[in-house]
Amino acid sequence: MLFRRRVPLTILQKIKEVLWPRKGFYRLFSYVWQRILRMPGSTYSLAAGVATGVSISLTPFIGFHLLLIVAACYLLRANMLVGFISSFIGNPWTFPFLWIAEMNTGKFVLGVLGFEALASLRGFADIVQQPTNVMIVWIFGGAILMAICWPVVFGLSFYGIKRWRRYRLAKRRLKAAAKPHRAEPNIQG
Repeated sequence: MLFRRRVPLTILQKIKEVLWPRKGFYRLFSYVWQRILRMPGSTYSLAAGVATGVSISLTPFIGFHLLLIVAACYLLRANMLVGFISSFIGNPWTFPFLWIAEMNTGKFVLGVLGFEALASLRGFADIVQQPTNVMIVWIFGGAILMAICWPVVFGLSFYGIKRWRRYRLAKRRLKAAAKPHRAEPNIQG
């Protein structure tokens, strides 16, 4: 093989590499962001795809994230591939934190609105006794976080992509201007 390691990794080293890459997660996220920036499409389409993927990953409907992204991207005319990629914000490492944030947000807002029975839940501890109430609080909190997250992520992505594309265009123009121009041959007949 052309690109094989001299000393193959053991099973334990392979598992460690999957869970915690040697080069770190920053490089992975940087690579993914560069791929999104270089995708063809309008700035709106790409930014809406990023915002849709991130915001839908905040909902508690884990098995339906991709279906929800397809529907939302279709309605918003957003880039579906970018939506899929950005939905990886919700992953096994971040889901517990997102779920806790959704539950606390749902309990707080429902308490302010006067739904004391729902706001007095202890969270996931009550899932066996009152599963419907826990799901209502959880979904409500996820919807609120999604509604807050979408415009913020859209704005940051839109202006980030727009600025990066302007920078890249200016860089190309400078490079083209620096090239020596060939003189046209003077043909006189």
